[in-house]
Amino acid sequence: VGSQKTMLLRRQYHAAMYFAFVAVLVGVSFCVKCELERQARFVHYLRIGKCGSSTMLGWFRASSKNHFRASTIPDKEKLLDEELQRQHRRAIYDAVFPKHTGRSSFWKKSSSAQRKTPKDLASLPLFHQHAYYVDYSEDIPHQERPSYFTVMRNPVERYLSQYYYWRTLGGKFGDQVRGVRGKSLEECAGSSLSEEIFSCPLPNYITAYLCGSDPVCTSPPSHESFLLAKANLRDMAVTGIIENLTLTTTAISHFYPAFRHLKPLAQNTVQNRNFKRKSQEKTVDRQTRRMIEKLNKYDMELYDLARLRLHRFEEHCLR
Repeated sequence: VGSQKTMLLRRQYHAAMYFAFVAVLVGVSFCVKCELERQARFVHYLRIGKCGSSTMLGWFRASSKNHFRASTIPDKEKLLDEELQRQHRRAIYDAVFPKHTGRSSFWKKSSSAQRKTPKDLASLPLFHQHAYYVDYSEDIPHQERPSYFTVMRNPVERYLSQYYYWRTLGGKFGDQVRGVRGKSLEECAGSSLSEEIFSCPLPNYITAYLCGSDPVCTSPPSHESFLLAKANLRDMAVTGIIENLTLTTTAISHFYPAFRHLKPLAQNTVQNRNFKRKSQEKTVDRQTRRMIEKLNKYDMELYDLARLRLHRFEEHCLR
């Protein structure tokens, strides 16, 4: 028993040292908050592609349908100009609050009673979509904006998943992908981009998602894009990782009462709908993985930041 306790203490010590090192590496200095500063009108789940969103949505669907809002808006994995951003924000609010559909700016025109945050937090709406970060600060008052959270994945594994996913596409994309195989994985890992559709995944894809459509956001992301993405990430209520699904879903339940009746997910519940693709991902050699890691350096830093925040949450809010 004594030796087991000693081993546990050592693991906790090494974990603390690791995350302290990560904090210095990514230049993070923030105070941990165990409660939301305000009650949001709705929750926005930033669904980053190939980051376990099918598993997360399965978990959310087990909760009340009164607050779950499936996206009726086409995915927007691209940079939007100012007018398209405004239209996108309006479309999101119309999807979350359908009774207001047709109003040009319902959050400004509706009565205070209509704009009131739900008293029953169990009915708090949740919106999800594969789309870049939406900046609600442009034309929506602070008290009207949603609360954000996202779930990330080890960038190397995410990159591999997308690469092999594109090579198993069927009728979903039709003629766009028939016969297209593009560059080899080694060629993709050694270059920044490929103009051929469904060839090489976008480097620093997570950074692009978290940056959004601000003028500093570029494709592929620049250092300025990374800095804004890091700022947006730090403003989110929860930044989970699928490598620790149990703690991620615990954090979501902690901050959002609508999900407190749901049992946290076990780590082995991540959905893998293509076992052949998964076996291919496991055979990738170390050198290629290191090349992919270097290619996605901004994503790696954001992922480390997400891990650090989750560790700090566990350390300060669950003990």
